[in-house]
Amino acid sequence: MKNEDFLLHGAGRAPRAPQRYTTKDVSPAPPTIDDIADALKSGKLYASPQITAALKVVVRMGDRELFNFGPLTLDTVREAQREAIDFVSHGHFVMPYPVCMYRSSIKYDNADVGSTLITVTGNSKELAPTGGEGVAVIRVIKASGVLFAMHCIATEKTQLQKDGLAIQIEIRDHEINYWDEYLADKDEMQWQLTEGALCMLGMTMILNTKGVLKERSPPPVKPNKIRAKQGRPLLSYVTRVYTNVYNQSVAPGTGTHASPRPHRRRAHVRHYAATETREAYNLPIAAMLVNWDGRPLEARKEYRVPVKK
Repeated sequence: MKNEDFLLHGAGRAPRAPQRYTTKDVSPAPPTIDDIADALKSGKLYASPQITAALKVVVRMGDRELFNFGPLTLDTVREAQREAIDFVSHGHFVMPYPVCMYRSSIKYDNADVGSTLITVTGNSKELAPTGGEGVAVIRVIKASGVLFAMHCIATEKTQLQKDGLAIQIEIRDHEINYWDEYLADKDEMQWQLTEGALCMLGMTMILNTKGVLKERSPPPVKPNKIRAKQGRPLLSYVTRVYTNVYNQSVAPGTGTHASPRPHRRRAHVRHYAATETREAYNLPIAAMLVNWDGRPLEARKEYRVPVKK
């Protein structure tokens, strides 16, 4: 099967709303695994047959990892996504687990869009429709009472374009053919289908930022026994990602350089030249929250110079 590829640049841009819904119709709450299971049973799911089959497998899985992110803005995710492209180009971008679910509410202009990203790393026999080199991403959102699930693959390839370094996003033919009926605008369809990969790149970099508080909880035993008897999806390990401090650290006015003020030091890849005793190599440096003592960052305070009367 032939694939159609798109190159997405580091800067990116916000996708336009599809014709079947607008951002005002989208629920700010990201879909849960129960929402996906209910939509599959009731038929309230817009997705290609291949992705519908893949979601049925995800619902049955017990070893998926769930990450609940706090609120984020699109600009915040895009900033981290640019750094991810540099990591991809040097082979240092790694997902935390083979199968993950990222849940977050992302602010697009004035609308909060609840989005659940289901990621699969590398090839998967059970998730054959989402297989491929790189990270396969299924983006699920809820709008007007139904779920929309779109799929693409963030490959491990980058290219240098005139506008800067770009990562290649692969869209399978079955996705293009399915959404062509609903999204007649080709440019619009491209950005809708690839939005999941863009968010996945940025959110993974945010997850790996040093200083971002994370709490991981095991799945409850008794509720899972009851769920197993009822045929409901089993609850998985849950990592809560606190983004309030991160959001403040990247907000305008908090600074981006090494200063006494709390700020975020960006992720980057450090390059070491070859010497007589070793070969050249690259070292990935994770982003870091600087001058943060474990409490929420305080608002920036400006110094006032007293004026003599």
